[in-house]
Amino acid sequence: MDARIKELDGLDPDEYRFRYRGNTQSKITELPESLGIKNLKDTMDKISNAFGLIDGGIDGEMEGRALDAELEAEMRSYSSRE
Repeated sequence: MDARIKELDGLDPDEYRFRYRGNTQSKITELPESLGIKNLKDTMDKISNAFGLIDGGIDGEMEGRALDAELEAEMRSYSSRE
């Protein structure tokens, strides 16, 4: 994901190219071919997929912790019966 964000930052390090058609001297700034809509969509899809993986990892960790707590409570219950 870091590589995708750096890629977008490298295309517009000063944050002007995406916001303004011209630069400070009113010269029209040409966007690189790599910034075509298809490439931008593909890059944003990669970032979205990375966030999906992170979200899945967090969900898995939370489920694992809940299961651990449940098993620990069950073991305490059995220990207190003896």
